[in-house]
Amino acid sequence: MFLVSRGPGALPGLTIQLADPIPLRLDGIVALTPRGLRTTFSGLPDVPLASFRLDLAGGADGAFVLGRDLCADRPPQVAAAFDAHSGARSSERRPMTVVGCTPPPSAAAKISRLRTRTPTLRLRVEAASGAPALRQVRVLLPNALKPKPKRARRGGLRARSDGSKLPLRSLGLTRDGELLITVPEATRTLRATLSRGALRVSRKLARKRKPQRLELRVIALDADGARPPVTLKVRPRRR
Repeated sequence: MFLVSRGPGALPGLTIQLADPIPLRLDGIVALTPRGLRTTFSGLPDVPLASFRLDLAGGADGAFVLGRDLCADRPPQVAAAFDAHSGARSSERRPMTVVGCTPPPSAAAKISRLRTRTPTLRLRVEAASGAPALRQVRVLLPNALKPKPKRARRGGLRARSDGSKLPLRSLGLTRDGELLITVPEATRTLRATLSRGALRVSRKLARKRKPQRLELRVIALDADGARPPVTLKVRPRRR
């Protein structure tokens, strides 16, 4: 199968070259319609083709990019129409089977000791029942929490995977406020703690009696790939 240029401003066409015993070249015209992408193969010779299968590889070099989360809605459908040389017509519509729609992981966080200006952040991420184990977790911290990477490397950042302590090389905290935890071996439950000066807050925030909720974004990676971000709104505790 090949993507073929149709000239400036035109969508590329789809050309399929069949091998022996029937060395046919099938040229398809691609068009955008209100119902989606449509490819039409016309002028096909009257040959005894019993079946046809086409596989499109995915990944970073795949031919398509998702425009929405296929796991969050009804499965998309594929419609096909067939015109025979005899004049007979047939059409059908089939739902697509989406692989990898497993429940997303759950996440929870607590922020305490706000009045000390060096708060403690505790995070827990757990893979859902029936979902693949976790491989990596990213946490985007709010601007109100100022990261101190050096303090994190000196013991301010700790994490446990299924109860076992993770080595320091698997943990990272950037000045931009991103916490990255890579699990050497896939895990079901991940716990992380930022304390001992790894985070700081302003004096104004530390003095507030009822601080506003802070927003954290948690992005988990498992065998199905990166899961949709989970937004946590956490109200800090002064003690």
